[in-house]
Amino acid sequence: MLVEVKFLGSLERAAGRKRARVKVGGRSAKLKDVLNKLHEAFGLKVVEEAAGNYAIFVNGVEAGLLGGLEAKVEDGAEIIILPVVHGGS
Repeated sequence: MLVEVKFLGSLERAAGRKRARVKVGGRSAKLKDVLNKLHEAFGLKVVEEAAGNYAIFVNGVEAGLLGGLEAKVEDGAEIIILPVVHGGS
């Protein structure tokens, strides 16, 4: 199956592109499977750094509402990954 991934912010620079098509085996997969493929293809450590560092959306819905890294992802899904910026004084 193919999944469309959109990179925003610093991830766009890290991946060297705005979008990528990711091929994952089977008709459906878990979000962590797609993110692991991104690590293989671009060296992005989204799975290891997901908690608190990225807002991830699957077809417009925040991944945490769908089961987090265990969220089901189907063929043709769009995943958006947005780095969360933390700051303080």
